[in-house]
Amino acid sequence: MAARQKLLDATLALIRKKGYSSTSVDELCAQAGVTKGAFFHHFKSKDALAVGAAIAAASIDHLHRYIE
Repeated sequence: MAARQKLLDATLALIRKKGYSSTSVDELCAQAGVTKGAFFHHFKSKDALAVGAAIAAASIDHLHRYIE
């Protein structure tokens, strides 16, 4: 799995568990198994990652409703 997708998945899991404010970039990287450099290669900030994860989750949810 690519680093970007790992970060998106880790973000959804950690933010659901700990909340946005209580989740650090270091924790997100550790959960995803990627370096901080990889994080900043794909996302400008924690905010940008959170938005990307929310959009990805909403898109998947919408797709599931469409095919059911």
